[in-house]
Amino acid sequence: MILCGCSDSPSSHIDNKNIKANADPPAITDEDRSLNEVLQIDEDSSYDGLYAESHSPVYKLDDEFISCKIINKHLGKGFYFYEIPFIEKKVDGNWIRLFNNSDRIDNAEWFFCGVQDKKDISYTADVRIKLDDVEPEVDQGDYRFVIFTAENVLYADFKLEK
Repeated sequence: MILCGCSDSPSSHIDNKNIKANADPPAITDEDRSLNEVLQIDEDSSYDGLYAESHSPVYKLDDEFISCKIINKHLGKGFYFYEIPFIEKKVDGNWIRLFNNSDRIDNAEWFFCGVQDKKDISYTADVRIKLDDVEPEVDQGDYRFVIFTAENVLYADFKLEK
């Protein structure tokens, strides 16, 4: 991962030169990508109908969790996503990935979102981050969820306030 060089911002305690950050997850394997066939649910062939949105545009620093929804506009089409969302903070105009030290980080897997025999609905999945698991400790500012799918990366913006 390459981090853009920036000067430290007086409005943020994040030192982007020494930050520990989550690396991208491993690519999904063919074995991981076979669940939809077992369940007889069509996988979205393009993933271009997926988007993410935060459940709230603003969270409080003392909230225990922040969460967002992954939505597929293509009716009846399932999708694979990595179970652990990541978080980035905007610092001096650049997005800096933080470390989400989830209790699942060492065992995280690719999940499939889909419902058997339901071809007339839009499939959605919820993901969340426990704020106490994020390093360095979060402060006020602009953030975004980073969600990996089998074919692309989705982002959902939000703010953290006192």
